[in-house]
Amino acid sequence: MCKATGRPRTGKSKAGAPSIPSGKRVGGATKTPATALPTFVVHLNLREFADLEEVLEHARSGMVAKGSVFHRDSKRPDRILALVRKRFALVKGLKIEAGSGAGSDRYLIARFAWGGDPDVGGVSAQGFSRSKMGSFNKMGADHGSKVTAYVFEGVVGRWISDYLGSVKVNVDNLFAWVCSHELGHNLGLKHHSSNTNVMYTFSGKGKSVTKSFLTGVSQGGTSFSLEQIQTMQALLTRP
Repeated sequence: MCKATGRPRTGKSKAGAPSIPSGKRVGGATKTPATALPTFVVHLNLREFADLEEVLEHARSGMVAKGSVFHRDSKRPDRILALVRKRFALVKGLKIEAGSGAGSDRYLIARFAWGGDPDVGGVSAQGFSRSKMGSFNKMGADHGSKVTAYVFEGVVGRWISDYLGSVKVNVDNLFAWVCSHELGHNLGLKHHSSNTNVMYTFSGKGKSVTKSFLTGVSQGGTSFSLEQIQTMQALLTRP
């Protein structure tokens, strides 16, 4: 019985033609409904950003401008998470949330530092599909975990002191950019040549270029291109 009309169902479509149940053969072909892939879940563990030990140390020593953005703030990880979500907002079927990695498809952890390269603010595995990723070296403490990317608070803190000096910066924007950059790799993106793009890298470009870029990042001046959005969207369709 059809609730909308109160009439018995006849198996006819609105145009009067017989309706075709899913899975039935039509003209020699079998029609089956498309199966939607589950939501792709990304977890961020950003607890390291609540203290900003490296930035606080430099602020106390006078190496960087002092300001309210450099105090310990338990709400900073949530603000950074919101900024990361905003950058990926156009990618459908993607869910980014705070978490410990359990049940996630990608997992980014903020750590203090790893390695000695002053330009490496994060490392990540290159994504090729929902389940296939390139090689990735995990820190000893994370062997056996689902981590696919890191961001290093101590290294980004040194960028602030080495390149931005006395300029007051928005540290939330800086850390959100590094997180977005590494997640971009996790979702299939490579580096980009434009210094207004999230996937730009300043490694080897010199102090002047690096300072200019980080100043723009601090002001929220990077984004993904439409082509990059489409690349990430395509990755989510490949099992």
